[in-house]
Amino acid sequence: MTKSRRIPATEFAALACGRAAAGKSAGRRLAFVLTLLPLLAGCGSGGGCTARLANASSQAIEQFYLAPMGAPGWGPDQLAPATLAPGASLPVRFTGEGRFGLRVVWMDGRAIEMHDLAACRISRVTVSDGAMQAE
Repeated sequence: MTKSRRIPATEFAALACGRAAAGKSAGRRLAFVLTLLPLLAGCGSGGGCTARLANASSQAIEQFYLAPMGAPGWGPDQLAPATLAPGASLPVRFTGEGRFGLRVVWMDGRAIEMHDLAACRISRVTVSDGAMQAE
């Protein structure tokens, strides 16, 4: 059994960034970094969270847009090239914790929008015929 020891912040940073620390075996460095992976996974992603988009309408959703409030446009269609069938759902990822707008376009070209949603405070967005609800 190996003894645990405190790791200086400079060595921790070197290990976390993948740089070799002087005098440490590659195996020990790798084991240490693998132990930290779940904690480090979100560090470079800029935060964000996921919610579930559910289609409770009678027709397929052709396009889904998700954009931070104040963005110059809606950005790319998050479903392309697929559609979301009636009764289906899928996870959607908000890129940050801020406020977002959502836009859904059905196969017949009708569209609905929601604005000023607190991204990480909702877990589900349900689209029904002519309405959208965030929970």
